[in-house]
Amino acid sequence: LGVLRLDATTRGLCRVAFGEPRSSRATTRPRHEALRRALDELRRFFAGRPKPSEVPFDLSAGTPFQRAVWTTLAQTVQPGELVTYGELASRAGRPGAARAVGAAMGKNPIPILVPCHRVVAAGARPGGFGLGLDVKQALLACEGALLPGFDAS
Repeated sequence: LGVLRLDATTRGLCRVAFGEPRSSRATTRPRHEALRRALDELRRFFAGRPKPSEVPFDLSAGTPFQRAVWTTLAQTVQPGELVTYGELASRAGRPGAARAVGAAMGKNPIPILVPCHRVVAAGARPGGFGLGLDVKQALLACEGALLPGFDAS
């Protein structure tokens, strides 16, 4: 996946970005508590020991709908569990908003810890993922899960 960049505000983690160039300010021992906790959780995740996130998030960049969907996702979909866009819409109190949930997943500022890789399309189809389905499957594999219909060969 390359280098991950983590950003936080005083309220919590606000961004996980993939493929960022190494910065001269990069550190593996951040001072901000949310960044330290996020780094610990990401290390556990990539070591195959994911757990529901306990990192404080700052999701203020999203719309109220997006924040509701991201929060519901982080709080209700466990490691290794897959949920459809429609199921997530229902869990977030917006049944019938599957397409809007899909759009919210594409805008997720905190992938992995707000686990959009666990969301799939109806009919056991993998759905989408901004970094490609192979990355989505690699993230799920860290949790011991497979995409429906994914050919791992």
